[in-house]
Amino acid sequence: MTVTHVGPNRFPGISYFDGVRLKVIENLRLVNAGGISRLQSDLNDDRYLQNLFGLAKELAPDGDTITAVGIEAEIEGQFQSILLDSTRDNLNEMVLPLDEESVADEYRITEERDTVVGVLQYADATKNQVKLFDDDGKWWQIVVPEGLAEDVVKPYFGDRVQVEGRHIIKNRKAKRLFLHDIRAAGENSRPHMQPVVSLLEA
Repeated sequence: MTVTHVGPNRFPGISYFDGVRLKVIENLRLVNAGGISRLQSDLNDDRYLQNLFGLAKELAPDGDTITAVGIEAEIEGQFQSILLDSTRDNLNEMVLPLDEESVADEYRITEERDTVVGVLQYADATKNQVKLFDDDGKWWQIVVPEGLAEDVVKPYFGDRVQVEGRHIIKNRKAKRLFLHDIRAAGENSRPHMQPVVSLLEA
């Protein structure tokens, strides 16, 4: 999980790493409750907010086989915990500030959504774009919000994934999507939650 820079005096009375653990727990608690406005005010960084929600989706229960996910961290000898019971679909319904991020002057993000399944291949970090080769043998260009590129999308490279996004058009509809959600698909399905777990156990 990406953590914005915090100085040594940011967490008075407790160690730096305990302070970071506590902040992660607090932020996940607000994500679970849908506290977007509070998080936007506290974090003052919309890309980090998008990153936080992207990683929370990786941890979130599916609502069917798993109804809640508990996360616990020992901070200054005491246990702090959060029970995530907002499903991935619940989190996908929340509108974040960068959901309206512009792509380029000549392109327009539409409200038309599409879901494609295929293997995630090729990346252009300078344009925050990746390409997906779908199950029908067609290429899709996926524009990735900056806050999701490193921690959320990168771990899926080479995997078969399901991508949901809104169509991006110039003069006509093209196979280009603005990423809203990405998850493992089919037999390659596996959890990508190690970054968060590692941070809490550091």
